[in-house]
Amino acid sequence: QPLIPLEELNFSPWLAGSATIRFFKQNLGIDVIREINLRFPLTEDFKRADWEQAEECECPQEDCADTAPDNSLFAPLPPGFSARARGKALEKEFDGFLYHSMRLPLLRVASLKLTSRPEETEARFKKRVADLLRTKKEAASDKLTEQYAKKQHRLATRLEKAYARVDKEKGDVKARGIDTALSVGLTIFGALFGGKSLSVSNANRTVRSARGAGRVIKEQADVKRAEEAVRLIQEDIDALARELQEKLADLSDTFAPENYTVETFNITPRHQDIYNLQIRLLWEPVLDFSDVTLDPANPE
Repeated sequence: QPLIPLEELNFSPWLAGSATIRFFKQNLGIDVIREINLRFPLTEDFKRADWEQAEECECPQEDCADTAPDNSLFAPLPPGFSARARGKALEKEFDGFLYHSMRLPLLRVASLKLTSRPEETEARFKKRVADLLRTKKEAASDKLTEQYAKKQHRLATRLEKAYARVDKEKGDVKARGIDTALSVGLTIFGALFGGKSLSVSNANRTVRSARGAGRVIKEQADVKRAEEAVRLIQEDIDALARELQEKLADLSDTFAPENYTVETFNITPRHQDIYNLQIRLLWEPVLDFSDVTLDPANPE
């Protein structure tokens, strides 16, 4: 694009302020430095520095020229305004504005004691929260599973003994049943075919055989009790498994990210953390091309 020669350059006045601000919070590991550069126009009705209406100054002081080009024109300053005379007051007003308005916004989940890092986006912070909750859930699940594994082992040991008891009781019943049947059979056989009437000895044997049959019935009842013990222990094992699954499901709810509120909070600067404060008069060129005619042969 061709350069457009200007016969004169108009400048308008701005009040600019710059400072260095430190945001420090030791317990959160926050130590951030921010460079502040603000400005607002000095209009004729200026009474006091209204930094609330200031905008970001894109031209740092070190990048500004100290002298104006030839043929420069300067708009008048507000009546009675003198940056040099009012310098201390302007600096105090600017310092007060920075102290009360500058904030370092951060995110946190208070219940987890987790705070975002400076410049960390909300999406990245929420992912970090989800990762932490997943780690906590896995640790809690492992601990819970270990606790229930010990309970399950104790029940399994009891179940093994109960099954052994059932086998023993069934074996006793079977053995005693055979002995009793044989004893009864021999007694009756001897009485019928012994060639003599039932003797006292045969009668006693018959009584003993009858008592043996009674013991068989008792031991059969012992088998049923042993089998019932097996059934009850198995029910305890099943109930333990259901209880573990319910508690693992509760952990999923306990560590669900949607149950943790992400809130915004601010770190404010201390008075001693505002330094390198400067107030300066800034002149900005006002470019008006409304009266400039471009070459039709080269409209760009």
